Amino acid sequence: MSLIYAGKIVGFIMSIGFFASLIYGIKYLTNRKIRTIPGLDAIDESIGRAVEMGRPVHFCPGGGTLTDYTAPQTIAAIALIGYVAGQCAQRGAKYIVTINVAHTLPAIEEIIRTNYVKHGKVEEYSSDIVRFLPDQVSLFAYDMDLFEREQIASNILIGAYFWEAIVLAEYGGSVGALQIAGTARQSQLPAFVASCDYLIIGDEMYASAAKVSDNKGQIGSIAGQDVCRAIVVAIMVIGFIAALLGSGAIANILKI
Repeated sequence: MSLIYAGKIVGFIMSIGFFASLIYGIKYLTNRKIRTIPGLDAIDESIGRAVEMGRPVHFCPGGGTLTDYTAPQTIAAIALIGYVAGQCAQRGAKYIVTINVAHTLPAIEEIIRTNYVKHGKVEEYSSDIVRFLPDQVSLFAYDMDLFEREQIASNILIGAYFWEAIVLAEYGGSVGALQIAGTARQSQLPAFVASCDYLIIGDEMYASAAKVSDNKGQIGSIAGQDVCRAIVVAIMVIGFIAALLGSGAIANILKI
């Protein structure tokens, strides 16, 4: 029996605690305010800059899908695509979205159209806003030409990014665009750090999506995760202090 349960009990209890924190957040913490996220605030700045310069705003959600581990990042990116669409419609900025994942196309087109309608600019909506390319190589080849031809003012790269990250970020910088990037894929963050003006890192992307959509369930879920993180950090600090004092109590408990 010990072979089955050894090292599993504490993990099981912590899993229950995690889900309890999420449920608590969704039920009771939906009115909490998400802190200021500089990268999100910079989106409004970049759109204003595009209007003043008379040049387009470009958004690419990367190569994430809705059917694998990148789905949460893709969903967050779609929410932000809709937000940028609303701001561009309201301010009169030209908006271009490039994607290379076919099954995200209907959702992206619909959220853009919805935001144009919401701001009373349905006549300015065009199916040409979204440009679909069949693969990564086609995507960055098209975007390199687009950046040069249109002289984009703003380059927003938020989503699940792979090796296209460095190409799009470097080339966007070469045309003088204000660049805002965000991803939860740690392997691509160095490329964005080196090339972009503002970053939305990891969980900030999900928080940004919840903030712009004002989705109470998402806000509560994020608050619940913060509660869980606080508990985990508290356990780590207590364990560290206990270890310094020569006690292995916390470590022994975690082995149960």
